[in-house]
Amino acid sequence: MIAALREELEREGPAMVQTHVAESAGELAEKLCRRAGGRLTKVFFGSSGSEGIEAAINSAVLIPGGPDCSTHMAPSMD
Repeated sequence: MIAALREELEREGPAMVQTHVAESAGELAEKLCRRAGGRLTKVFFGSSGSEGIEAAINSAVLIPGGPDCSTHMAPSMD
């Protein structure tokens, strides 16, 4: 256990409880991009479905000629 702890500390990875997650996420992202036949170059991992939907909407409006999602958003509560 001491050797494993020492190895993890020497990696100087991100300050996370599960430090192996960042490395595993990178490996999974590479595999997903390859499986998409080179059509994807970026992958977003969120903590929830709502984060995924928000990222999809934000990405869609950045595409030239993409949808105008402002008409589908809830009105401001100001």
